[in-house]
Amino acid sequence: YTQFRYADFLGWHPEKNAMLIYTRFGETYQIHQLTSAGGARQQLTFSAENIFQGSFDQLKGGFFLYSEDKGGDENYQVYKFDFKTNKRRLLTDGGSRNVNVRWSNDGKYFTCESNRKHENSMDIWLNNPHAETPAQLLMESNGVEMNVMDWSADNTKLLIKEFISENESYLWILDIRTKQKKLITPKLSGKQFSIGFAKFGGDENTVFLTTDYESEFNQLCKLNTLTGALTPLFKNSKWDVEEFDISNNRKKIIYSVNKDGYSHLKLYSILTNSVTDFTNIPIGVIAHLKWNKAGTEVGFMFTSPQILFDAHSYNVINKKLIRWTFGEAGGLSTETFAKADIIKWKGFDGLPLSGFIYKPQMNTRVKRPVLIEIHGGPEAQARPEFLQSNNYLINELGLVII
Repeated sequence: YTQFRYADFLGWHPEKNAMLIYTRFGETYQIHQLTSAGGARQQLTFSAENIFQGSFDQLKGGFFLYSEDKGGDENYQVYKFDFKTNKRRLLTDGGSRNVNVRWSNDGKYFTCESNRKHENSMDIWLNNPHAETPAQLLMESNGVEMNVMDWSADNTKLLIKEFISENESYLWILDIRTKQKKLITPKLSGKQFSIGFAKFGGDENTVFLTTDYESEFNQLCKLNTLTGALTPLFKNSKWDVEEFDISNNRKKIIYSVNKDGYSHLKLYSILTNSVTDFTNIPIGVIAHLKWNKAGTEVGFMFTSPQILFDAHSYNVINKKLIRWTFGEAGGLSTETFAKADIIKWKGFDGLPLSGFIYKPQMNTRVKRPVLIEIHGGPEAQARPEFLQSNNYLINELGLVII
């Protein structure tokens, strides 16, 4: 079990059908490149430390950025690896903590949060990876968690989330030229609400976001930054929107919905206000959605009880799921692992409930005891992920996870 090898999707090449992934072939996790689905993984970093976060240069893909700390100190440094020279260059100061690399749309700059000026404050900095120029301080956070979520289409403004707690967040727009910021989700009558993902629409006056504002669930909403009007895209939503990404031309949104505990992939057309539901994805969990530059394919990490955490993509044109990596399970055959089936019933109060049943693959005609695992929730719902349960036990008994 300690030899299981996972592969997480990091991002697309801007010009080629290639992706960066995060996986381990030795003692540490390193960045690899894939140029075809199921192809050989080309290792790009060879550090003694684990590598975190990686992204191609957004202009031509001539280099990539990645983050690395020392001995688990979490003081992440951002490095640039050039494909022509096969050399890396440190872009940060070497001692502070630097996180959340966000590329501008034109690929000329990136932002990150760093405590290089104030030890207890993660401020927002602007960096130029194409020239050896010092980073520019854009905004001091004064000890409050401020995270860059997106760049405006014209690359002049930043969308920033102010995180107070799991139940309270706000959005700001920061003008890069003037360094002036504007609150676009005002505190409404003392009501608190959370914000998950947020992206600019076609202009700075429109923002799409996931929030539980006036809802039991995280909904995908549209915010008018001029009026403050917050409008759900879908009425009477009964499921959480997990995450989303907007296409490069700002016309399409790919998003995943947690329905009955597993991920459903959906496409929203901003122009036609219509939704396409992709139903040919097996029961499992999706994470780290990201469009390719052409807007034809979305990459993500996918896992199920029989699939390790592996890099996948989905072609929205031909509606085809593509598996890019095939994680190794230390010599075990994952095909023998139990599948998850949805079961539904009504609770004592008549409300519908759902869970997953993992049936033994032994002789099903023999009566067997069943282990029922009930989680109190709601903050940690059981999901049909790889190694969600002990598969050896399942093959002998049966398991129901609620």
